[in-house]
Amino acid sequence: MVNPIMIDLDPMDNDAQAELRKYVTNHAEFTGSKIAQRILDSWNDEIKHFIKVMPKDFKRVLAANAKK
Repeated sequence: MVNPIMIDLDPMDNDAQAELRKYVTNHAEFTGSKIAQRILDSWNDEIKHFIKVMPKDFKRVLAANAKK
């Protein structure tokens, strides 16, 4: 559950997917996690189960910085 007043649930864009894949890969390598490896092995199917949780205030700051 999230507070929709403060949080947006956004689709995973390419940059977010690449970053997530890096974190899951590192986790699999450093911990030997079978779950992380399973996610990597079925990445195209598994990525559909992830969403990007973005605080609205942070999103607003990023947008303002991008305009500068």
